[in-house]
Amino acid sequence: MRNFASIANMKGGALAAAAAFMVFVAVTTAVVTRPVEDFVRDLMMSAISPFTDPPPGIVVVAVDEATLATFRYRSPIDRGFLAQLVTKIASGNPRAIGLDLLFDQATEPERDAALQAAIAALHAEAPSFEATDWAEITGLYSLLQQVQPSPVVELNRAAAIAMRDGPR
Repeated sequence: MRNFASIANMKGGALAAAAAFMVFVAVTTAVVTRPVEDFVRDLMMSAISPFTDPPPGIVVVAVDEATLATFRYRSPIDRGFLAQLVTKIASGNPRAIGLDLLFDQATEPERDAALQAAIAALHAEAPSFEATDWAEITGLYSLLQQVQPSPVVELNRAAAIAMRDGPR
């Protein structure tokens, strides 16, 4: 292993080659590390909690590669599509709707608004206050907080959590 003084004494060509090699290693590490980490994490998750068929009465709606291929862009996922999906699922009067998504990028404002409207429709859909599905509304506010964070959304989410969990 060379020390700093021996590197400083290198001729111009050797120093340029060493710098190019260090840049190559840095770029290669940056490009390769993330996909490898993701792959290993996916393997760990599938080993820890392998997918099993859901119990009767539970339907899993998965957005797969074929569905994503129909969008103009793959990421971020189309919030307008999610709004339509939530509305369509809600029309079947399920006891709950759960979404497992990460919104890590901004999207088109009108599509975010469509998702927000789908959440608002669930509020108005219940035949009575007691019949309101607070678990579903809490989950949707959590999604909205990721898409369009604001104090109002966070307050509504907190209220939905309080209604879901009741007094402690």
